[in-house]
Amino acid sequence: MDTSQKGWIMKRIALLTLLVGLFFGSMVVVLAGGLATPPFYITWKLPVTYTCVHTAYYDELLTAITILNYNVPTAAVMTEVDTSDNSVGHFVVVQDEESNWINGRGQRQHIAYAVDSASYPITLKADIKTYVNNVPVYESTLTATCTDNSHGTLNASIDNNLHPLHAEVWPGGSIGIVHP
Repeated sequence: MDTSQKGWIMKRIALLTLLVGLFFGSMVVVLAGGLATPPFYITWKLPVTYTCVHTAYYDELLTAITILNYNVPTAAVMTEVDTSDNSVGHFVVVQDEESNWINGRGQRQHIAYAVDSASYPITLKADIKTYVNNVPVYESTLTATCTDNSHGTLNASIDNNLHPLHAEVWPGGSIGIVHP
């Protein structure tokens, strides 16, 4: 066997070793159970239902208790901005940040919303953003609207978006930020 054949064989063995290492390295993450893997997200669990209440004195938009689905590292942070429009005006409420996402993946109960108004229309928009290592990686927006013609239980619209930069797990378990 000449030197070029030995070099070719050594390169193939090195490549095979690398691939096997990457495969079993990723298997450790999968088999550990409950660990989050990209893409990371915190999102509204569908459906999010709401009702429009008509009374003689006021109108109201009420959501059911909401649930969040999540797949993030336990130290990820969620921010929330709630915006409502009613007969009085435009209101923006910034909620406290949430963290400590137990087990990295699962569900968490969130709040119910209530927006009242002297008249219709009423709109609620709740925007949650997911941050991993202080970098935004995902956004989920809930929108609900009541009008004079809204009756019964309705489903809010949900818009989910991966952020232009999102996290990926690199060999060895480190997290890097890349363009999709």
